[in-house]
Amino acid sequence: MEVNFPRGGVAKKQSHETKNRKDNKDLFHILSTDMLVLGCVKEVHDYEVILSLPGGLSGVVPITNISDAYHDQLKQLASQSGTEDDIGRFSYLHEIFKIGTIIPSKVVSIGKNTKGKTAIKLTINPKAVNQEFEPSHIRDGLVLYGSVASQEDHGYVVDLGVKNNKAFLKNKDAERFIQLHNDGYPLMVGQSIICKVETGKDKLDMLSGESRTVTVTIDPNKLLSNEVVAKDIPFRSFIPGMKVNATVDQLTGDGVTVKFLQYGGTIHRSHLTENPDKALKNKQIKACVLYIHPTTKAAVLSNLPHLVEYKGVPVIGQFGQLTVCQIVENAEVTHPGSYNVLFKLPGDIKATCGLKNLSDGKIADVRSMFKQGSEHRCRVMDFHYIDQLVTITLKQSILDQKYMSLQDIKPGDIVEKGIGVKLSQNIHGYIPNLHLANSTFKTRDVKEFHEGKQLKCRVLKVDEKKRNVILTNKKMLLNTKLPILTDFDQLKSGMDVEGYIAKITNKGVLVAFFNEIKGWVPRKQLSTENIEFPEKVFFKGQVVKAKVLSWNEEKKKIILSFNVGAKSSFGTKEARVKMIMKCEVTGKTETGLDVKLPSSKQAFLPIKHLTDSMETSHLLLDMYNPGDVIENVMYLSRNNMPIMTARKSMIEYGKEHVAVTSIDQIKIGMMIPGTIRNIMSYGVFVQFAGQLVGLSPNKVRVTISPFAEIDSESVPSHDGEAKKFASGSKVEDLNTIYHQGQPVIAMVTEVDNEKNRFIVSLRIQDCYHGNVDIGIDLLSSYLQEIDSAWNKVVENKGKKNKLRGVKVGQVTDFIVEDCSEDGLLGHVTNGVKGICTKEHMDDGSYEEGSKLKCVVLFIDPENKCVEVAVNKHIIKTVNSKQKSIHKIDAGQHVKGEITLIKKDCMMAVLQGKEAGTVVYLPSRRHMNDVLQVFKYNVGQVFPMIVKRIMDEHILCCFESHERHKSQSECEELQVGDVANVSVKDILDFQLNVVYNSVHGRIHLTEMVDNIENGTMVLSPGKYKLQQEVKARVVGFREWIQKKDQSSPKTLSLPEFTIKPSKLEKATLDSDLDRKFQEKDKVIGFVTKCEKDHVWFQVTPKIRGRIGLNDLSRDPKVLQNPTKHFIKGQGYNATVIGVMKDGALVLTLIENASKSLTSGSVHKCVITSNKDETGLLVHLPGGIKGVVELTEIYDEYKDDPTSDFYVGQYIDCTVIDTGKDDQYNLSYRKSRKVKTKKIVDPVRSSVKKGQILRGYVVQSTKTQLLVSLANQGRVSGTVSKSHVSDHSVQDLTTIPVGKAVTVKVLSKSPKVELSLKKSDTGVEEPKPGKFKRKRRDSLEENTAQNNKMLKTKVKKLDRKRKLSDSEKSNSKKLKGTSDSDSGIEDVYSSQHNHRPCVQVKSGWCWDKEYTSPVITRSTQSDSEDEEEEDENSQVESDKQKNPTQKDEKEEEKNLFQFEQHQLVGDITPGAADDFDRLALQSPNSSMVWLRYMAFHLETAEIEKARAVAERALKTISFREEQEKLNVWVAFLNLENMYGTPEELANVLERALQQNEPLTVYQHLINIYFKAGKFQKNPAKKSEKSQQGQSHLLDRVIHMKLSAKKMKFFFKKYLDFEKSHGDIKHADYVKKKAFEYVESKGFVDE
Repeated sequence: MEVNFPRGGVAKKQSHETKNRKDNKDLFHILSTDMLVLGCVKEVHDYEVILSLPGGLSGVVPITNISDAYHDQLKQLASQSGTEDDIGRFSYLHEIFKIGTIIPSKVVSIGKNTKGKTAIKLTINPKAVNQEFEPSHIRDGLVLYGSVASQEDHGYVVDLGVKNNKAFLKNKDAERFIQLHNDGYPLMVGQSIICKVETGKDKLDMLSGESRTVTVTIDPNKLLSNEVVAKDIPFRSFIPGMKVNATVDQLTGDGVTVKFLQYGGTIHRSHLTENPDKALKNKQIKACVLYIHPTTKAAVLSNLPHLVEYKGVPVIGQFGQLTVCQIVENAEVTHPGSYNVLFKLPGDIKATCGLKNLSDGKIADVRSMFKQGSEHRCRVMDFHYIDQLVTITLKQSILDQKYMSLQDIKPGDIVEKGIGVKLSQNIHGYIPNLHLANSTFKTRDVKEFHEGKQLKCRVLKVDEKKRNVILTNKKMLLNTKLPILTDFDQLKSGMDVEGYIAKITNKGVLVAFFNEIKGWVPRKQLSTENIEFPEKVFFKGQVVKAKVLSWNEEKKKIILSFNVGAKSSFGTKEARVKMIMKCEVTGKTETGLDVKLPSSKQAFLPIKHLTDSMETSHLLLDMYNPGDVIENVMYLSRNNMPIMTARKSMIEYGKEHVAVTSIDQIKIGMMIPGTIRNIMSYGVFVQFAGQLVGLSPNKVRVTISPFAEIDSESVPSHDGEAKKFASGSKVEDLNTIYHQGQPVIAMVTEVDNEKNRFIVSLRIQDCYHGNVDIGIDLLSSYLQEIDSAWNKVVENKGKKNKLRGVKVGQVTDFIVEDCSEDGLLGHVTNGVKGICTKEHMDDGSYEEGSKLKCVVLFIDPENKCVEVAVNKHIIKTVNSKQKSIHKIDAGQHVKGEITLIKKDCMMAVLQGKEAGTVVYLPSRRHMNDVLQVFKYNVGQVFPMIVKRIMDEHILCCFESHERHKSQSECEELQVGDVANVSVKDILDFQLNVVYNSVHGRIHLTEMVDNIENGTMVLSPGKYKLQQEVKARVVGFREWIQKKDQSSPKTLSLPEFTIKPSKLEKATLDSDLDRKFQEKDKVIGFVTKCEKDHVWFQVTPKIRGRIGLNDLSRDPKVLQNPTKHFIKGQGYNATVIGVMKDGALVLTLIENASKSLTSGSVHKCVITSNKDETGLLVHLPGGIKGVVELTEIYDEYKDDPTSDFYVGQYIDCTVIDTGKDDQYNLSYRKSRKVKTKKIVDPVRSSVKKGQILRGYVVQSTKTQLLVSLANQGRVSGTVSKSHVSDHSVQDLTTIPVGKAVTVKVLSKSPKVELSLKKSDTGVEEPKPGKFKRKRRDSLEENTAQNNKMLKTKVKKLDRKRKLSDSEKSNSKKLKGTSDSDSGIEDVYSSQHNHRPCVQVKSGWCWDKEYTSPVITRSTQSDSEDEEEEDENSQVESDKQKNPTQKDEKEEEKNLFQFEQHQLVGDITPGAADDFDRLALQSPNSSMVWLRYMAFHLETAEIEKARAVAERALKTISFREEQEKLNVWVAFLNLENMYGTPEELANVLERALQQNEPLTVYQHLINIYFKAGKFQKNPAKKSEKSQQGQSHLLDRVIHMKLSAKKMKFFFKKYLDFEKSHGDIKHADYVKKKAFEYVESKGFVDE
């Protein structure tokens, strides 16, 4: 980019030619080190931050140039020397910096990078950016750049980089920025901020050193207006980003020159918001400093809004929706220049284009080709945040490029071994093993490729980054006659290409070509017939021909097909489907077994076809080894490699039925075993033998697409309505119950031979008809497979295997190794690992290493561990097994408790005679029974039937599964089913019914559609026991049976309805969870009646509440509602609201608004009580109303709303209808009953000069708003000058709700009022809040009064005790007011008194109000005066009623007192007070120094030393400056009161823990201030003089500023003249001359 940014500053007049030559120099040409320039965060990387600079430049800020505090964290992190507390939470750069943040920076260096381009290195360390800023230039309101140094308890320490100055940012001043712009996270160390100085006063004591602390804020609202207005700020203190008010001086060709303060500057036209041709001379504009040249001190400014209005938050959205590389069709030329052309893009976005980017060729005349207003086509290249410019290019070559970068092409993986080749002297290539030959099945000898042999290869890819070439030696790719595919531009639909297979998955094959172009062959395009296992047909590296089907240039995707020409498809060979045989295992992979058939042909047995149980498929795969023989396998599909199955369900079906190989053989009603192939949202695809596939829909309108395209993700269109066949119940996500590869039994429900498709059902009611032997067979096969795998594991380990001694049902010890929320991990006695889940544990805590009793529930041979239970109840049940085992026979009825639930089996422990016996039950009655397992829980007890005894396993089934078919239908009840139920019990609100042993209920709310108010639905005699009723299921409810507390059972009971409307519906959905809205009509039944409200039941789950005023219009009913509303009565109600808990707010009054006529009286309930508006109430029917302040009483009084509380019922008179259908009401007695006692009548208008009464409804610092009458529509304002005859400071002290007397001063244009006594003749209102606590409800009223009474009694007792103690203390301390230090201590005799607020005089308007000073009460000089004060206090107490002092006021006063002590406004009077301050602010050196001074005033030197030592131990090591302040005070103490040895000892310790130079400088200042060098040398020892001389000699050899060196040389010379000799004085002069000469200050 070549935008010119001219220099600024005050300069001499120049010729036009010279001026143009200088103006044409941009920032790049004048950029130099140490230059300050404004930047904006453009990119954030791991170790650097990229800043956008003016002029289109970019700079790099290394991670080490952020701030000192951040750099220290980096060093500690790198050395790993600091603990977590030392380092704190380290923040990464992407957490600290956000794109669009504007910060000043300083140029560190300008060089070249590895590519030869200019590299600008920057720093944003405040110490470097604010290096020239002097502490004396800090002003209130000044905005400075800083960086967060640390986080403290009450805020953040901010590094401003200003010498001897620190800034503190309080939490409250950072809260708004954190919540709105920092994602709610606290500020982090190193985070750059723009802060505003709010206080700059230094309140530290002289002993605290020279450091200063200022308070800053980063509130964006306060940073919005921050112009530099102080004229005494020198030019060197200006930092980029500072804002000024500038005046336009002159117009130039490239912008304007401006003047600000007493300085000058320039603004380039690209940084002006207006056209410089239209700018007027002497016009004032706001500007922001962009950069300052360090040599010429020239200032360049900007007038762009995003810089001028910057308030410390990231600037986003500058460039609208534009993106890099986007093509813009209509870019308008705004200014053709000599070095670049400025454009305007859509959205008024400014853009620039350099001369080199305007065209591919040279342009003779830029201005003629790019005239102002012409439009051109361009491409966006980059964004520049500071200039708010977009860099564009008009080169046709770049506009025609389809890809701007090579980042979309990812490099391929390279294997470890290969052949390296040399193409030329400097270019080397590499041939991976995959490309050494056409086939990977034949291993070629690497020796064939000896060194020096020439190979004919083809280039696959050129890796420019690694400077390497990848080659191929495959002969088929070398000799191919098909096009070499290297670019997407070559692609044509239907073209044939040749490549090699790079990857094989179950979903398809990835084919690679040249130049890293790859294409995808979906599984359906691998062959004309389905290839279920592609890895068995293809191999990696295989050269294949494919046809291009489609491609996507943007996504770099190509879709291919292997169906090329008339060539036979992959994998088409004949095989006899359903032929059963045995096979031998030859190999094993993750997906299945390679087997050899009796015909010696190779075949494949997938893992999902090893068994009918998905739980044991991986277990069986691990069990089989090469050489093992599998007795029964069957052909599943015909392929190049035959696919076999060992599933028992398929083999049994193949033995009994004819093989089904085509759709013509499929008939409706057939039951065929299959496998889940795909699970979609609209249904499940099931695959059968012979490549047949059917669809089981999931209750949506579907059609079956041709099976060659069943992998499509789109939901197919519909030919007809399909039933819900995928599941017997409503399941939103089929993936929760079905899994790919899962075995199922499908029933054919529909066949379409013409379209070659059919529909199947997987519902349990279609495929299962009550035969429990099916589930027992599945359980038997599962246990056999588990036992086989277990025996295999035990045999492999031999006698040493610890698993041999573990049996199911065994009670042993369990040692806990780990405890978690999910359960316990550990091992049993013989060392076998064990796990105990939460459901098998007792309530309570468990500790690691504890030894518990357990029972083995399950043995997991795959993970070689056991599952145990430590539940005492289960262990007790297992231990109850008798020594003489009771014989169990098949068919025996038993009862058992479920202890373990798995997907394929459940385990239970029997009770009764067979107690302690472990039995197994099937989790699935049928292969499709996917929901059965969710119906049971551990701890439930069921009657069971023994079905089979197999070795050591006893197999049972639930007794309920053996019942009649009608009973099984009962368990399958669904919403909408109609059944005849029998009444079992009649209750107040429901009928308990039974349907085929299933218990349910008919709730009162589900009995009628219509009702007359007050009718009893369940009247006596209407229903009888055992009566049959036709009902319909509307839902289910959970019910917990608590007969056995140790194992409560949760049952799902049906909810029935007998409403005629629901019985007649064709379909019915559950509406038990219906959501009601306002104005809905409902039927409710009374459940509870109280004095002020009645509860109703609307649905079985939802209740409603009706308030007293919504029950009836009849006063008799409202007087005694419990007499008229009886339990069970039904009423028609209307919904007027919904509570937070879901309960409804109802009303029985219809058309309530018609009765709300003007003057009518109605009962209302108060819903809100506000001082400024009055009472908000609810009228009958849920209608809202308001009682204004002026309509509460006939005689106005202060705070009229305090007599009312929320929930109170009052009688109000309707006045009229207000806004938003809110009625204006009145509580005035005169509105209801005619009376003559109306002190403050209602007024509809006012006249000038009238004296009226009203209420203050709003108070500000400058005026009051007074409501006079008529619902606030008659009101006026009282200005500050008309409040009192005296001066008034703040009107907010007059509380809202105050009754006042006013005089009308004027009516137009608005009503002006006066409160002055001279106008009204009435005393002016006194300020102060009302002493009351508002009651929230009636129930709280009595408790509130009792609480207040108890509080008063306690406080009176405490005051008496305190008064007695104060008197005794005053007598003891009398006459001890003089302190030893000679300094008056007004608190020395009163340090036990509590702080109190003293007001010396009463309130007066003509005096300025100030906050009361918090002091300690003083005692009188004599006991007589004490008695007089006490008597006067008693008399005053009698005159005034005792009031409750607000606890919050006391806390506030105490907090103010502590704050005054902390900042030094009040001096603590005792050591205890200082101890409290030290506990409150342990890191404040100011507190410790004042503590030391307190002891020095009483000549307690040792105590002062002890405080210093305590401070050094207490202050945090992070607070280096605070500790230094204490060290300086300690040195000063020893210098004044200690011996030289004690001073030397403290000095030695201070040097070890602080910077030596800083300590020496402070010590020298202490010496000079104490006058040590001017004292008589005879009083000092020679050793002390030598030490002082040695100290000064060390100082003059340090590298300090010239000013400081001059100071120390002078002091050194004076010392030697006074205490030394001529020789030493000459030595000092010589050293001073050498220093001056080294600096080049001596003339020859």
